[in-house]
Amino acid sequence: MDRKAIQSLIFWMLIYTKILECVCDELILNNCSNVPLFDHPFKISSYPAYRVFPIDEISLNTLNKENISPKCRETLIHFNLNYSRNKKWTIQYMDASGKILPNILGGNDAFLGSYEQCQQIPIFSYQENDLSFEPKFWRIQAQCNHARIYRRIDLCFPSSCTSSDLITILSSSLNPGLKIVEIKSVENYSLDPFNRLEKVSILLFICLGVFIILGTIIHCFIPEKTGSNDDLTVKNILLCFSIKNNYKLITSKKERNDEISGLDAWRVLSILFVILGHVCMVGINHDPLNKGFIKLFTNSWWFQVVANGTIWTDTFFVLSGFLMAHSTADRYRRANLRASRAESILSKAKIYIFEVLQAASYRYLRLIPTMIWMSFLYILARRIGNGPQSYVISESLYEPTYRDAYKIFTFTINLFDIQLNPISGWIQTWFLGADFNFAIISSVTMILLFSNRPLLGWLLNGLLAFGSIILTGYILFTRNYPPILLFDRFHIEDGYFQEVYTKPWTRISSYCIGIFLHGFWTHYKFSRMNKALGMVAIIVCLTCMFSIIMSGKKWYSNEEVSVIESVINGSFYRPLWSICISFLIFLGSSPSPSHTPTASTSYTLSFQSTLPDHSVDSFPRLEFRILANIAYQAYFWHMIIIHYLIASYPLPSMVDFEVFIVNSIAVVVLTFIMSFLSAFAFEYPFHKLSLLYRNAYGLRCGSTVSSNHISSSDESLSNNHHLPSVDKKHD
Repeated sequence: MDRKAIQSLIFWMLIYTKILECVCDELILNNCSNVPLFDHPFKISSYPAYRVFPIDEISLNTLNKENISPKCRETLIHFNLNYSRNKKWTIQYMDASGKILPNILGGNDAFLGSYEQCQQIPIFSYQENDLSFEPKFWRIQAQCNHARIYRRIDLCFPSSCTSSDLITILSSSLNPGLKIVEIKSVENYSLDPFNRLEKVSILLFICLGVFIILGTIIHCFIPEKTGSNDDLTVKNILLCFSIKNNYKLITSKKERNDEISGLDAWRVLSILFVILGHVCMVGINHDPLNKGFIKLFTNSWWFQVVANGTIWTDTFFVLSGFLMAHSTADRYRRANLRASRAESILSKAKIYIFEVLQAASYRYLRLIPTMIWMSFLYILARRIGNGPQSYVISESLYEPTYRDAYKIFTFTINLFDIQLNPISGWIQTWFLGADFNFAIISSVTMILLFSNRPLLGWLLNGLLAFGSIILTGYILFTRNYPPILLFDRFHIEDGYFQEVYTKPWTRISSYCIGIFLHGFWTHYKFSRMNKALGMVAIIVCLTCMFSIIMSGKKWYSNEEVSVIESVINGSFYRPLWSICISFLIFLGSSPSPSHTPTASTSYTLSFQSTLPDHSVDSFPRLEFRILANIAYQAYFWHMIIIHYLIASYPLPSMVDFEVFIVNSIAVVVLTFIMSFLSAFAFEYPFHKLSLLYRNAYGLRCGSTVSSNHISSSDESLSNNHHLPSVDKKHD
């Protein structure tokens, strides 16, 4: 051996020695050094293959004394016999089982195996004792009995040993002090027989495809008769599914004279930040290989921008409150007119109750078709995934659909605890539940606002907002919760998420501010604004928004913060954000921003790059409309895409800036592609069917509707920013 080789060997021995000191200090301090699977990770004797498989007489005799099934006992005996004969397949089992991987200093302390290698091991059968050596891959979460230290362990083991057998083997005297927290096998669900609901889902998708093909053929080759588009006929029903017609609706750049400028762009920006935040959230909480880097990752300034993107859900609430007031104004004015003619209080109550229930039912029918079709996709999702992390799809998409269906379809999931470990693929529907709750709660406010007692309506709206702020502060003070949602620990310490973040009584303040925004916009949209005052207000708003986004860093860094500061921050930062964003929306949604001295700024906030000319499309505002038209679909699709990306990796991913950028780009692009396809596959067709039915039976909801034109809706994620026209016959 030459001198350079000796120097290199000494150098790497020193490096490994230092790594051992860094990694093992905490384990030794916690009395886990005597637990083999938690001992020094570079010791071969600490590897699972040497602590589980009977490779010698001592380990075989030890395992024979344990309470395991007879078939598993015979399996271990045969394994020991063939291992002593140097059979290749026995080595393959051990080789496919967990071993330590690089990036130990970054926090990777898992014994990860190779699922693909495990699946390639040949199957052996022994007919004389009915034994079958069929490989099965297991993911195990183990804990040292003396401390809260966990380690993930992968095992490739014969399928004749059950999960209870493996728990007994792992907890035997070969591994003293070891506790099994969780054990699950990696299943290839694509080979399982289809259950009844999966068969129904496939059948419904086939029927949907037939309807789309027939509708497109009719639209392309059979001429339409004038005046018959609103009749409830088979032809018109099939035309609702026409790809050609729905494509034109989604990609239409034609401006309407009654359109509110800029709202599309705010919706697109909001959904983008929500997607980026969920990429971070799910990535951090799925056992990344560099857990030690999470602290540095969460302390970076750009992470604060992304993680506190949860604040953009309040932008959705502001838009929803604004559009709810906007789209229900005429309806409640007519209801108040009819109520004023009623002779008794009971008759007046019936009128108001009917209006509220009718609005709620239309809203429900607008949202529910997409949720139903997405649930069918969630049910079939596990059929596509196959790999060591495919359990993510089953646990996060498939199982929650069965477990939480009644809460999802009744928009009450936010009123219950939501599964966070693992993160449910339906977690985002808490927003839809809260928004639906707000629409019902605020109906009394709307009735008062558009009656001859508007002051009572504004007072009630203010009391709801103020009460929400006070209640949030009370919960934070009594429970000692952090004021924000902390991605790096919320699946363990989920009290803030379950009791504050998702509950309607703590989030309604932003919705109420949106209602205030509508009143302000209605009265002052044509008013002139002092240029200097307007610019100062814009700078103050942007500064406050940036400060709110960056305020979460001290809680991620575990800095010393008083309870009072946490309560004040947690109670007021969402309403303050909503006020700031409301002012920017007001400037950008003015019908003619040139009426203000800050015209250039107003055009920017309405996302126009050219001066308004209704005869010419302006970029990028009209381009935002296309993405906004599919924002509701994107709200569902991005969680499916995120979980599929995680499940497609053979190993857990890293947590760093580069991985986040790559994953984010992939998620955003794939989300909008799939959202575009599903929008004209089932969102727009079923919305048009609803409008067709309402027209056929003379049912109106404040606007004249046509099955060939998507009308206004009060959902902030949907295409709903058009002014409703009054149906005179309804009076």
